[in-house]
Amino acid sequence: MARRVTQSAVNWAKFAELVPKDQTSHFAALRNKSDNYVRIVHELPEGLPAIDFSMYKSKLGNPKLAEEFEQKYKAVKIPYPEDKHTPTIQAQGEEAKKSIAEWIRDSNMRIKALEEEKARLASMVPLEHMTMEDFQEQFPHLAWNPDKPTFWPHDQESQRLIQEGLELAASGKEDEDH
Repeated sequence: MARRVTQSAVNWAKFAELVPKDQTSHFAALRNKSDNYVRIVHELPEGLPAIDFSMYKSKLGNPKLAEEFEQKYKAVKIPYPEDKHTPTIQAQGEEAKKSIAEWIRDSNMRIKALEEEKARLASMVPLEHMTMEDFQEQFPHLAWNPDKPTFWPHDQESQRLIQEGLELAASGKEDEDH
């Protein structure tokens, strides 16, 4: 016999906390449908009504026919499908929990690094009061270096191509197409 649902498997209070404000009407409709379904299921009897085969034996002209029906009825076993998917779903849930925990850990590390960077930026001299030396000290990777001048456009890819061209010209191997 299939087991009866005695309690909702859904934690409606927790679910309600996660629902966006503009979706509350849809949430209420879903909960109402679910509650109505559970109410209807609980109104039904838990088992099938018993068949009174003795009444049929007394009213039928051939009581052996009723006995035969009774034996066949009792022999009927309705196979319920085996639950093969719950372990897979639970494994996926555990994998998702691990993935979420890893993401949270990584996010907390990024938050910590960004808060440290924010604190460092808040502690430095404001940009409008910063000298070139202050800028060089705070941002050495961005500051202009007189020993390594850059050419327009001042992006890394252009500088790499210009450097390759300068090295090629210095080696004396110029491209024959030019």
